[in-house]
Amino acid sequence: MKTKYFSNSGEETLEELKVNVNKWIATRKNIQVIEMKTSVPTKSNPPEYFIRLSYDDKLPPRVPNTNAPAAKRRS
Repeated sequence: MKTKYFSNSGEETLEELKVNVNKWIATRKNIQVIEMKTSVPTKSNPPEYFIRLSYDDKLPPRVPNTNAPAAKRRS
C-alpha cells in the first residue's frame, strides 16, 4: 500500500480539491481514507483541507466491452 496526500493551496476551494481527488481516485484501486483534517479559518486565512489516502498501484487500462449489444434507435 502506498500513501497519497492532498491539500488545497491557498486559492484552491474545497470543490476544486474534491474534483482533483476524484480524478486521482478514478485511476487507483483499494483506496482507504486514513485521515481528513480542516484548519480553522481566520479573517486572514481561508480554511485549509488535508486528506491522506492509502492505495494500491494504478488500475489496468480499461478494455471496451465488445460483447455489449449495440444501442437500438427509437423511431
